[in-house]
Amino acid sequence: MLHNNAHVLLIISDRTPASITEFRLRLLGYGVRLIDRGEELSAAISERLPDLAIVELALPGMTGFEASARLRREASPELPVIALSPDASHDSLRQASMAGAAEYVLMPFDPATI
Repeated sequence: MLHNNAHVLLIISDRTPASITEFRLRLLGYGVRLIDRGEELSAAISERLPDLAIVELALPGMTGFEASARLRREASPELPVIALSPDASHDSLRQASMAGAAEYVLMPFDPATI
């Protein structure tokens, strides 16, 4: 369980679920950094290391699988990553796990489940 002053890195390309999730997390007392492309990842983690990352797997450009693996390499191998995807296939679940995702949440999702 994260402490309330934890910092969450939210990487979601679709503005509506991103804004709703950011709002809900802030209401719960978490600090949130929202980015919409994996290419912004290095700048975001150099600014502040996250305590948790929530990553959409279907990002434009750098995939969420690549972003998850990069997060664990550049931030911390123990960084918890929650993968978001509309794909419930076994292959997608396996790829997310191999990239370091600790949890897998199907989109669309209720931000309260995070």
